[in-house]
Amino acid sequence: MKREILFRGARMGDGKFVYGSLVFVKENDKSENELPHIVISYGPGTFDWFEVEPETVGQYTGMTDKNGTKIFEGDILLEKGKVNNGDTGAIDVESKRIVSIENASDGYMCVVSNYRSLVHHKTIEVIGNIYDNKELLG
Repeated sequence: MKREILFRGARMGDGKFVYGSLVFVKENDKSENELPHIVISYGPGTFDWFEVEPETVGQYTGMTDKNGTKIFEGDILLEKGKVNNGDTGAIDVESKRIVSIENASDGYMCVVSNYRSLVHHKTIEVIGNIYDNKELLG
């Protein structure tokens, strides 16, 4: 099985999300502290890398919403249909738990907290993320 490995994180300073590979870089030669960075490749030998806020790093789930938008950990999704046997929301395949489901006026919102959390992704839509859109979580 081949799946695109992609991460995103909010850049230090301006908070703008960047997408690419995740690497950890030592803070300095004397420190054991490693800081997350996102590397964006533009072609052979051409790239940029940005330090990102650790709490905003999320991996691409390998799935897209009904509009083709890539779904990352930390995204807020709107579910307008029913999942599996009538339960509504995102189900973690490994732990069989429902992940942060909240009623919304026009559907159900859920937060992707694990890359295997989503089921039935053809009825969901990415409407924001937990970093930029806290107001959506009520």
